[in-house]
Amino acid sequence: MATTTVIPGGTYQKGSANLGPAIVPVGLVFVRLEFDITLFTETDRAIAFSLEISYDNGITWRFLAGATQPGGTFVDDEGLRQTKGFFEARLPEPTNVARQVRGTITITGGVFLTLGGTLTTN
Repeated sequence: MATTTVIPGGTYQKGSANLGPAIVPVGLVFVRLEFDITLFTETDRAIAFSLEISYDNGITWRFLAGATQPGGTFVDDEGLRQTKGFFEARLPEPTNVARQVRGTITITGGVFLTLGGTLTTN
């Protein structure tokens, strides 16, 4: 699986931040944003993602995907506390040389968040 990092990890404060735009290399079909939920235990906190895609080198943009994650403590099937979350979306038109992605992240409740984004072939 080939992976290209397009959004470097960073710390984001409460409020909204723009991510990208980033060029999507030919053949890459998924975008994945990963985030640290270690400090995300308060239920009055939330994080919202919105991703857009351009098929014409950023001239026009279309909504691609979005999600909201409420705060709280998350455990897996074995009862182990989870410290990382992710948001993933499929990227259409893998042969289009003019694709770009960009996004917005909105954090409520005062949490700081470490985030990184990758594009992958599968």
